[in-house]
Amino acid sequence: MEPVPADPAASVQVTTSRIGLGLFATRAFDQGEPILRFSGPLLSLEQVIAKGEAQANPLQVDDGLYLDIGYPGVYANHSCRPNAGIHNDIDLVALRSIAPGQEIVWDYS
Repeated sequence: MEPVPADPAASVQVTTSRIGLGLFATRAFDQGEPILRFSGPLLSLEQVIAKGEAQANPLQVDDGLYLDIGYPGVYANHSCRPNAGIHNDIDLVALRSIAPGQEIVWDYS
């Protein structure tokens, strides 16, 4: 599969990973550097449940409020050894240096 550019300004792309599609760096990121800001509609817990597990990609951003993560952030896969993490509820930042071509992964918990 050919890489799908996410946002040229974001310096990431969605392409094939070891588990399907994943989010990959197109340039180097230094530790602490912002990678992307998660975006999507805000939903209540009831709306998340109504969408169902197969359709919702919720990230809790406040008490009872969830961001339904959209493209390209939805392709950032989970890892128990993440190289990225959440800052300020919606920003994905590098936990350590990330090289171009490396998959960007975070711990969903």
